Amino acid sequence: MSSLRLRRPERLLRTLLCGALAAVAFADQAETRPATAAPPPPVARSLAPVVRSEAPPATPVPARGESPAGGWWDDVFAERTATLGEVLANPESFRGRIVRFAVQFARTTKPVDVYHTSYTPDRWLNVVAWPDEAALQDAAAFRAEHAFFFMSRDHAEAAALAAAPQYSRFALRARVVEVLKGAPWIEILSATPLAGRMTEAALLRLVKAAKLQEHRKFEAAADELGLADDAGLPTAVRVRLLRERAACLGTAKRFHEAAAALKDALTLRPEEPGLAGDYASMHARIRGRAPAPENGERPASVVETKASESRPKPASRPTR
Repeated sequence: MSSLRLRRPERLLRTLLCGALAAVAFADQAETRPATAAPPPPVARSLAPVVRSEAPPATPVPARGESPAGGWWDDVFAERTATLGEVLANPESFRGRIVRFAVQFARTTKPVDVYHTSYTPDRWLNVVAWPDEAALQDAAAFRAEHAFFFMSRDHAEAAALAAAPQYSRFALRARVVEVLKGAPWIEILSATPLAGRMTEAALLRLVKAAKLQEHRKFEAAADELGLADDAGLPTAVRVRLLRERAACLGTAKRFHEAAAALKDALTLRPEEPGLAGDYASMHARIRGRAPAPENGERPASVVETKASESRPKPASRPTR
């Protein structure tokens, strides 16, 4: 027992001595170890992923009716100017774009397909219109009205558009929202009234003149066209009417009246393609010779007319 008691203090002393020697050795190794960069503080490490994942500032979304702008896509979203006929002929190329064109107002109605679109009758005005360039005396053009124009009833111009007389003309700024079954659905963003409009009386005379031409009664057709002409008609309609009247008068050999009609058309729209040539050709017929061909050679079929034939007496208007 006495030997066992003496060994326990020795073991404890030996253990303490070994621990002290190990601590000294570890301290010596720490002094000789090369210095390394201290690790980032915990706060910095936790913020680093947040900084890397920060999203770029969001691009502002344009308001309804406005076009996006900025960057290489400017020409994609740029507003286009076209005719309604061009939009109807190729609606897919105008889908989602803002377009400017002119129309002839026909009437308002209620949206019919309220189950597949957001254009409900309580919120939207359904407008029916013709292209501004449509010749309404033609039956096919008159029937080809477009019935898918929509304008918000809260729009400041909605009431004036709904109350407009038939054939009123408007310059529209509109967006082609969708193309359904080949027809563009167009939302009207603004409607500006234009000068000149077709009248029911003028339209009836134009239709009558077309029927007379089909029966080759050109002199009577020219008289109907003369009665249809009115200063309140759109300029394009008047120019088309005067040129048609001149053609009828020329066929009826009333050359001086035909030249006068072409001169009136030139006064209205001097830049009209082909109009100046028609006027020169009519004067050549009055002088009794055909216009020289483009190569400058005299055609062999031209026959010199007598002086009396070169100045025909103007025919009097038929009595009614």
